[in-house]
Amino acid sequence: MEALLSVQQVNTLLPVDIYIGVILPDGRSVSWVGDPRAPTFVIRATPVPFLTNVVPTETTVYRLPYVFTANDPLGWYMLYGLVVSTVADPVEPNNWINSSFFPLLVRPALTQ
Repeated sequence: MEALLSVQQVNTLLPVDIYIGVILPDGRSVSWVGDPRAPTFVIRATPVPFLTNVVPTETTVYRLPYVFTANDPLGWYMLYGLVVSTVADPVEPNNWINSSFFPLLVRPALTQ
């Protein structure tokens, strides 16, 4: 799986936090964090920001890879992207400036 995050210029001078991650079948959140060129993952009950305190001044695209393994649980995942005012609670939808969600079903591989 590869998540493509397109951060577009916004018409605000207020900084935002950007969250990108996956809600696991058990409800926990896996967040991409760290350097956009080599992100790592954090598993928590709530999302962790990917980019913090930024004012997008141009459109930027990040490629965020993830390879599923046999240890990953089967079931429905929810890929998400959130733009939230800096220091606002990302779990509260009223704080979202922008959001995107995409369902993903992970099931056993088909054998040949």
